[in-house]
Amino acid sequence: AANMKNAQLKQNYHATVAAQASGAPAPNAVQQSDPACRVYIGNINYEFGEFEIRNICERFGPIRHITFAKDPMTQRHKGFCFVDFATAQSAEMAIAQVSGFILGGRYVIIL
Repeated sequence: AANMKNAQLKQNYHATVAAQASGAPAPNAVQQSDPACRVYIGNINYEFGEFEIRNICERFGPIRHITFAKDPMTQRHKGFCFVDFATAQSAEMAIAQVSGFILGGRYVIIL
């Protein structure tokens, strides 16, 4: 088992080195989101989570990722998140149409 893990680490290392030499992103590298595709959603009710945010935002276009900031002590989200859309157009539509939307009795802020 240890030999297989070492072989896998070695393979990943060589793939990363090869990718860096070619100028391509490394395998398994975290892709940075285009800032034009990312929106901030604030004043989210603490009872709501990714499902509700995805449900609202998917109507504007494909979503790549939703990130909630969480309190390290309670593991409850802090009332805001970031949504990464596949296109800047989707993000712009969400900003135009969701700002001021009432979700769970609170006015949602979207920037």
